[in-house]
Amino acid sequence: MFITACFVLLFSVACKKNNDKSPQELILGKWKLDTYITHDHSPGSDTRDTTDASSYNYYFDFRSDEKLYTYFLGIKDTSGYKMINASILLINKDTNDVSTLTQNQFSLYYKSGNPTTYSENWYNFIK
Repeated sequence: MFITACFVLLFSVACKKNNDKSPQELILGKWKLDTYITHDHSPGSDTRDTTDASSYNYYFDFRSDEKLYTYFLGIKDTSGYKMINASILLINKDTNDVSTLTQNQFSLYYKSGNPTTYSENWYNFIK
């Protein structure tokens, strides 16, 4: 009985599923930007734009040393990042909301400005 219990425990630990990965593990790797949405708001003006970025080769590449390599709008950059939990990601100390993070999909939201004049950005990535 004891041997059977040990075998079951060993088997369950050895067969850890991908969906058991932590947010810090799931974020790692190169994510291709699929779409992004910008919403700029100021008193009397609202502009919203959705861009299909699937052919632009834009990416976010999260490394295990907490460095983020990006290519976006023709600019390559390196930043620091920290995955706080499943829904909060810091990039250069700016707080970003994570709405989706799976093996193959990642969605990020960022808002900057003040209560009357602000910009909102939604980024949808795939692997």
